[in-house]
Amino acid sequence: VTYIIDRNVNYTNVCVAKCKFCAFYRPVGSPEGYVLGFDELFRKIDETIAVGGNQLLLQGGHNPDLPLEWYEDLFRSVKTRYPDFKLHALSPPEVLHIARLNQLSIGQVIGRLVAAGLDSIPGGGAEILVDRVRKLLNCYGKASADEWLGVMREAHRAGLRTTATMMYGTVETDEERIEHARKPRRVSIPRQLNYLFKRAVKQRVCRQIVDGTQCGRPVRAKKLCARCYGRKYQAEH
Repeated sequence: VTYIIDRNVNYTNVCVAKCKFCAFYRPVGSPEGYVLGFDELFRKIDETIAVGGNQLLLQGGHNPDLPLEWYEDLFRSVKTRYPDFKLHALSPPEVLHIARLNQLSIGQVIGRLVAAGLDSIPGGGAEILVDRVRKLLNCYGKASADEWLGVMREAHRAGLRTTATMMYGTVETDEERIEHARKPRRVSIPRQLNYLFKRAVKQRVCRQIVDGTQCGRPVRAKKLCARCYGRKYQAEH
């Protein structure tokens, strides 16, 4: 287990999803609705860095007045000012909302966000990844269980790391909690296996012949391991 210092910032509370359990959102046109300006977000990042933080967890409502270009401009501005600061941003339902709003595929949206500076995707909006529960909580419309998982699959294809959350204690059963816990693994395990396979394939080994067979010890950049290189050097000098 490792830990980091980051900051959770909600860039807007305007949302059209209207989940039953949410007291945070405000409908479009509400006098209590807000969208944080870039300067305000920069100030929050400065405060985070001042206490040793290195990441912003950026999430918010499904605001129909924020096009994809707004997020791209924000991410580029953040990376220009803070090139080493990480953006852990936009949950799967938010990505899905942006795709719907801009009439783009999930892959296109994630590709553009990564190009703008997105580093990873948080697991918000998962609630319970069972559609019976999601329909009762009125969060099925923002993302079904399969749609949530589908965004994460696209994120992994783009090389991003992701997380998953769980909101329990509402209308779900114990069995549905277990089902929720299992579903993200079906997305993440193939990615992990693919990473390990690629790592194994790319692993370099020492090519020196010792007693008629190749040494085979793992090496980094050189063709020979330290032991065989030393033996070869001694033999030549």
